[in-house]
Amino acid sequence: MGAEQASALVSPEKPDVVIIGFGMNDGASHVSAEDFKNQISSIIKTVKADNPLAEFILIAPMLANPLAVQDGLQGQYLQVLNQLASTDVEVVDMTGVHRELLRNKAYQDMTGNNVNHPNDYLSRWYAQMICGLFIK
Repeated sequence: MGAEQASALVSPEKPDVVIIGFGMNDGASHVSAEDFKNQISSIIKTVKADNPLAEFILIAPMLANPLAVQDGLQGQYLQVLNQLASTDVEVVDMTGVHRELLRNKAYQDMTGNNVNHPNDYLSRWYAQMICGLFIK
């Protein structure tokens, strides 16, 4: 479904940079890491077909609350996103950042719904990590 949306909504805009932040719902639905990788790869190929110079930022998802039913395969997606990394595809490791933050903060301190959505605190971490790519 992401590739179809990319074709209809992203490609016509001829973006320089595309940020793809999928994985939370895929993980909750137990989409395999390989299928997830293929879906993200399909989005990239779809956009590049219309705009070969487009660059991509892939965001590995935060983790779902381990006590919620949405806790699934989210932690497996960083590895396959890293396999897609190239000169025009960067990966933001929010999975690792979130895992590290959880060593010192309660899950509730970083979530807006105590299940799988970041609050303002964790959203700022997302922003920092993305902005950091442009500073390199």
